[in-house]
Amino acid sequence: MNKILTIKQLNNYLKGVFEDEIILHDVTVGGEIFEFKVVANNTFLVLKDEDSVLSCYRFGTVEDLKIGAKVKVTGKVTFYPGSGKVSLNIKYIEKDGEGEQRLALLRLRKKLEEEGLCKGRPLPSLIKSLALITSAEGAVLHDFVTVIGETDFKPDIFIYSVRVQGDNAVTTILNALNSANKTNVDLIVMARGGGSQSDLSCFNDESLARAVNASSIPVLSAIGHEIDYSLCDFCAAARAGTPSIAAQIVADINRRAAQSLSELIFDMKTAVKNNFELCFGKVLYRTEKLYRYSVSISGKLKDRVLKCCISLEKHSDLKKQRDSIEKLCSRLSRAEDNIFASANNAFTAETARLDLLSPLKVIGQGYGKVSLSGKEINEVSELSVGNDVNILMRDGSFDAEIKNINRRA
Repeated sequence: MNKILTIKQLNNYLKGVFEDEIILHDVTVGGEIFEFKVVANNTFLVLKDEDSVLSCYRFGTVEDLKIGAKVKVTGKVTFYPGSGKVSLNIKYIEKDGEGEQRLALLRLRKKLEEEGLCKGRPLPSLIKSLALITSAEGAVLHDFVTVIGETDFKPDIFIYSVRVQGDNAVTTILNALNSANKTNVDLIVMARGGGSQSDLSCFNDESLARAVNASSIPVLSAIGHEIDYSLCDFCAAARAGTPSIAAQIVADINRRAAQSLSELIFDMKTAVKNNFELCFGKVLYRTEKLYRYSVSISGKLKDRVLKCCISLEKHSDLKKQRDSIEKLCSRLSRAEDNIFASANNAFTAETARLDLLSPLKVIGQGYGKVSLSGKEINEVSELSVGNDVNILMRDGSFDAEIKNINRRA
């Protein structure tokens, strides 16, 4: 007599059979959506064909699904012992025809890669201003500006409002990209929130992808969520998973630039201080040397005076000896005056030379130190009309824009 099994035992056995059958772990089924609902952000649907139905589910929501639509679903077949039901856990879902669209997109991406359009390029080391190409509606603009606003080094943001899906989206984005390239911004950020592949399709347009790659200003692409990729992402200078991540990338770049500038200023101050101390040491050394020389000369002259006095005692020609003494005293006085005058002149010259080494001396005379993007400018040829420069004066600094350049003949 066969052993009698409980329902639980049989269903657990069937569950094991389904789990052991590798082919059931990755199957693709096509059919028509017969039932469709979303519960607690999870998607449940029933597929049917001419004779059968299949229950399916997916963790998370799926946009643009409706009853009657023909789809292809790929996933794992599961068996639930508690209900005795067979279901398909969906990993991917495609509308009828989307498979061909994906293959076409992959072929286009490969074509662009072979042309060298998907290599990326470095972003600027300092972002003083940027162009944000996005929709004026929705959360993207708010999120981006909020993240930037929380940083210490905020760039100027110029907003280009465009359509990010539907008719004319590609045209409006291309126009904004061309307009941004006519400005002096350091970076262009192209951003859009998440959506279905249909919603993001305008960013897979070949002409837009090529324009992003050809942009003279680096483009940071932030389209959809982190799992979403578009042709614009691959052809841009760099990609950000979300618009908020793009804002954080900008903030990090400026933070590193500020840190580098701070370190450079510290190194410059240290170099000036060391040079000052070296020159001042030379002045002290030469002054001391002159002083010792003057003392030595003075001592020798005094010895000669003493010898004259001794000689005076030995000779009767008092007038002659007195004249000699007066001449020696006069020479001694002149020598001391000359020596100390020479020492004073040397000290004054060295001090003036030391003073000329100080950048603050030049600035204090009404001159200014001009720098462009942190680089010191020494010649007019290093500047162009439209450049934003920083000018350091005696009591502070200010920013200016180059309106005109006059070069010496």
